[in-house]
Amino acid sequence: LRRSAEVADHSLPVQRRRLEQPLAARGQPGLQVGCGGAPDVGLAARMARKLGVVALLVASFLVFNFVVATITPLHPLPVEILGLIRVVNIAAAFGLLAYFSQNFATAATRAEVRLELLAGTDPLTNLYNRRRLIETATLELTRHRRSGHVLSLIICDIDDFKQVNDRYGHDCGDQVLITVAARVRESLRGQDSVARWGGEELLLLLPETEGPAAQAVAEKLRRTIEALRVACGGREIGVTITAGVSELAPVEDFDSGVSRADHAMLEGKRAGKNRVVVAAPA
Repeated sequence: LRRSAEVADHSLPVQRRRLEQPLAARGQPGLQVGCGGAPDVGLAARMARKLGVVALLVASFLVFNFVVATITPLHPLPVEILGLIRVVNIAAAFGLLAYFSQNFATAATRAEVRLELLAGTDPLTNLYNRRRLIETATLELTRHRRSGHVLSLIICDIDDFKQVNDRYGHDCGDQVLITVAARVRESLRGQDSVARWGGEELLLLLPETEGPAAQAVAEKLRRTIEALRVACGGREIGVTITAGVSELAPVEDFDSGVSRADHAMLEGKRAGKNRVVVAAPA
């Protein structure tokens, strides 16, 4: 049992990578899940069945030993044979118990990783949520300061999103947000991250990307979204985004970088929307 627990602990990163592989294939790097958070009923059912098998094996072991110990057969077996039978029976029971405990430990590890993934994911867009991106940014910022690699941020906001909700309804508004999030996610590299930062705002984290390169990424995204048409309710909805870009200074913290990108985005809103604005250096 102790060995099973140790294996489960060591397998946690492996289980995480296995869960992430098919999800990352949809475009979102890192911890992304592709569902709305429904519980894994199949896992519970499998564990219940295996628990029933273990209980049946234990009951069979007890019944067999009771029969051997209390019932005198027509042709008594030598003591050595009876001892051998008991040893084989005990070894088989403990071997099966060890197998199922290993299985339970693996299943519990997978469930733990899946819950962690769900806890860090926005249920509507399948992007990171704010909490998960802050955790990722903390790690990237540490690497940024230690290695001297550059790190840039982009904040995108869907223009006139309230009017979309008011005119077409919240279902169409949700569809617009889902579609825009998917297009942004598809445009990123493997090491980049994107989160739904709040409402219709998306925050992009671009490691090893200087300000001018981040500006080019934001401009490409702006053109992509501008050409996008979202089908909803028998009509096609066109939207645009305004983006603010900031490159973190070597000693700048994450909140400061986000604030500068946000102010740049608001400047773009005041200047007419559907544009990219680069924040002044810190």
